[in-house]
This record gives sequence, C-alpha cells and structure tokens, in this order.
Amino acid sequence: MKLRQPYHATPEQMLAFLLANTERWGVFGCLVWMGCRDKDGYGQVKYQKRLWRVHRLVYALSVGLTELTVVNHVRACSYASCILLAHLEVVTGTENARRRGEFSPPMLNRRCTSRRILGSFGRVSCLEAWSLGHRAQMCGRCTVLSQKGQNP
Repeated sequence: MKLRQPYHATPEQMLAFLLANTERWGVFGCLVWMGCRDKDGYGQVKYQKRLWRVHRLVYALSVGLTELTVVNHVRACSYASCILLAHLEVVTGTENARRRGEFSPPMLNRRCTSRRILGSFGRVSCLEAWSLGHRAQMCGRCTVLSQKGQNP
C-alpha cells in the first residue's frame, strides 16, 4: 500500500513510508523505490527540510552515517533506486570514484523500468537480462544504446 509522505516524521515513520513505497524487482531481490527519481535514476525524497537520495536516507536512518560517508550499491544490485540494506555498503570517496571508472554494461539505463519474463528467472530488468546474456529480452531503447555502446 502506498503511503503519503508524513510532513513531520520520526525516523521510524519515515522508514515505514519508504518501505511502503517500494516493490521487489529482479533476480537479486532488489527493493526498488517507486517514488520520485533524479536524472541518474536514484530515488529522492525530502526529509527534515533536506532533499535526500533514498538509499542514503535508508542507510542513515537504519545504521547511521556522517556527512562525508559515501553509500554505494554492491555489484549484484541492478537498480540505482534500490534501498535494500543488504545491497548498500559504505565506501570511501576514492573507492567510489574508482568504481565509477570500472566497466559497466554499455546500455546502463538506470532509469529504465521495463521488465520482461525470462524463463525461470521470472520478471527481469533490461540490465539483468544483459548481465545474464539474454540481450533479446531488453527494451528497444536499451537495445539501441547497447548496440551504439553508449550510456543514456
């Protein structure tokens, strides 16, 4: 059930709101934020008069973090808007920059929400289909981008 964002929320109320506005997606069981997203595909929400990326806010409310902490998604996670704690880890700014430079799928369209049935895997995203070697199961935009070898 989708909840409305509480105006003055306690951390517990905010976590309940965030979890109520997610869906389980993909082979790896990502918990994907279904609310607003920024241009890079990260979920975003306002909390205590500040705009947060949802994965950072979930980590902050659950575990705690400082201003300089970088919260990164682990390699198995396919969605920028995933808020599952098991898919989040704290890294240094240097490590985050290094990972950004590593190989990523050419059609890494983090905003794509297309999901297709893929045999025993069930419903998968274009990124998961690509990583599993089933490029024919990607949406049209991701297929074109992967053939051009560029990011959206």
